[in-house]
Amino acid sequence: MSARKGLFTEVHVDNASSVLTDISAQVTETEGIPLTYDEIEVGGFGNQVKSYVSGRADAPVTLKGSWSSTVHTMFKDAVGDDTDVRTVEVHYGDNAAPTTGDPKISGEFVVTAYKVMSSLDGKQEFEVKLAIAAGQSLPAWGTVS
Repeated sequence: MSARKGLFTEVHVDNASSVLTDISAQVTETEGIPLTYDEIEVGGFGNQVKSYVSGRADAPVTLKGSWSSTVHTMFKDAVGDDTDVRTVEVHYGDNAAPTTGDPKISGEFVVTAYKVMSSLDGKQEFEVKLAIAAGQSLPAWGTVS
């Protein structure tokens, strides 16, 4: 199996009008949708080996990239608004643009942080953090259709 290039990742996020919008051209890094569970140790006195059960699930997402007015309009008013739930989909292509049958993960999120960074000799960048929206399920794996 050959390694897959990050170049062929697509990121789609709902805009304020609930239209799934491809912002891949602005995104340079994704962190998250890790589907993690708290580890709860359940061992007791006399146990030589720790034992665990899975606790509550989480799937935080961070998107980073080149700032644009599209990204700004999409996230600036959504920060901290728990009623502004956004669909986030990440598509993973097989060393080519994602196409039908390639894996994707999607879920419903709220925007918990949005910042714009700029430096004298660098480009304008953004970072947005998202968390699972209240009452929503964990993000789910599927395929691009």
